[in-house]
Amino acid sequence: MIQAYLESRNFLSRLQRLAEKLLMEHEWENIPERNRASAPYRIRDVYGRVAIEFAPEDWNGAITIGFLYNNGDHGVPFADGTANSIDIMLRIEADPALGDRRTEVLKVLAARRGGVASAGGVVRLLGDRENKNRHTLFIVQRSLLDVIGEMTTEREQAQAIYNQANAWLEALFNDGQLAAALETLRRCLPKASRSMP
Repeated sequence: MIQAYLESRNFLSRLQRLAEKLLMEHEWENIPERNRASAPYRIRDVYGRVAIEFAPEDWNGAITIGFLYNNGDHGVPFADGTANSIDIMLRIEADPALGDRRTEVLKVLAARRGGVASAGGVVRLLGDRENKNRHTLFIVQRSLLDVIGEMTTEREQAQAIYNQANAWLEALFNDGQLAAALETLRRCLPKASRSMP
């Protein structure tokens, strides 16, 4: 009933507008170059989320930043522990078929876990009991209400959301180790699919 109410109040279109503001009005320099090279970035409403997708050509190591409104596909509880919520999220994913090639990335992510949690939110890694999506190497979530509080304008809300996401990005990518580890996920693409250097 809550989901139907949110949709009836055009809530998902408001999340879409917020995602557009985040993308168009803010810099994303903490995103690794490999992920930013795929511009124009997409904002999509899929898998129970409205989010900006910073994805390399082969998708492995994709970074998604946005709003989780239905947690079924992502297989994680909402940050506030309720059954119905809206979370701000940052997710890093890779194909399970890569197998052990994901190990180095997971080691770096495990080392970053405390710093990301200190920036706010709930952190889950692949293998954690509450992360039931095999593609999710890492996800951090925080209740949208915790971040925007009583802010009333979209500009204020977008700035607060960006500040939260950027704090997570800084904790993840501040020394280049995670970006280097994500490079190991690069698949050898067929010649016809490769981009020109």
